[in-house]
Amino acid sequence: MRRPALLRRRSLWLPTAWGWLCGLALVVAAALLLFEILLPRVYPFLAVDEPVGGDVLVVEGWMGPDELRAVVPLVQAEDYRRIVTTGGRIPDWADRLGAASYAELARQFLVEQGLAPERVVALPAPDSAQDRTYLSAVRVRMWALEQDAPPDEIDVVSSGAHGRRTWRMFRLAFGDAAQVGIRSLRSPDFDPEVWWRTSAGARTVLGESIGWLWSVLFFHPPEPGSNEELWGDAEAIARWRAKQG
Repeated sequence: MRRPALLRRRSLWLPTAWGWLCGLALVVAAALLLFEILLPRVYPFLAVDEPVGGDVLVVEGWMGPDELRAVVPLVQAEDYRRIVTTGGRIPDWADRLGAASYAELARQFLVEQGLAPERVVALPAPDSAQDRTYLSAVRVRMWALEQDAPPDEIDVVSSGAHGRRTWRMFRLAFGDAAQVGIRSLRSPDFDPEVWWRTSAGARTVLGESIGWLWSVLFFHPPEPGSNEELWGDAEAIARWRAKQG
């Protein structure tokens, strides 16, 4: 009787050095082709530009002077009647700038650039290390609903690749209260068409890609008017409850 075998010899085919080299070349070629197709599409996806019109333009105040300067011809071309600047507290070392928040600093800058002071409103956001864009959006919503004629449409202007995330946060904050559009300004720090060729472009676009994806997967807006959404601002909570009746 034949005993059962515990081991068996089999033939195994392995690539030669030339085989490995050809395989590597195919992988590299496929990766380059993939990058050639995908990379140029990432920035346009993030820097979305879909305005809805209306007469209110919201400006993210943390943007740099070149981008804020570009807001002025945009206001003039589109005839926005009211400009709202947003942003949280400026770091203590920046107190010499004469403004306590990015919202106030941006307002000062836009007025210096020629916008009429009565047309520009600064809405500082609560001091926070997280959800800053959403908190700014909530402040704008509260302001909008308190107007005699609340706007039905607003546009928000942001910096390049941050545009899509800003658009998402404002639409979540406003819900059905108003239709929200987005204007994404071209970044002055790198060429958006070949952003991957510079460290500034790679840091910005990859960072914003991760930030947008995180907001889609993990960010859940708090209940409107809640203590969490209004960051514990008792006065704002009272105004919201009074508005809701």
